[in-house]
Amino acid sequence: KYPVPESKTQMGIRFEKDKFSAASLNPQASHAVKPARIRECPLQIECEIRQITVPDYAPSIAIVEVEAKQVHAIPDIV
Repeated sequence: KYPVPESKTQMGIRFEKDKFSAASLNPQASHAVKPARIRECPLQIECEIRQITVPDYAPSIAIVEVEAKQVHAIPDIV
């Protein structure tokens, strides 16, 4: 998020527009969703969010329910 909230900059968190380059990774086009996949990842699951729940007992936690749309796996995993 830009600008980074002050509470996060104090923890050393910084904004990086090109997150792939910042992590020395390469983007790869997805088939079923808009965000790019990480080419170097041996297992990738393209998902759509169905529901996000923030429990009253832990407002800093989010429970994210997703539907898998496409799975990509290297042959060794399959």
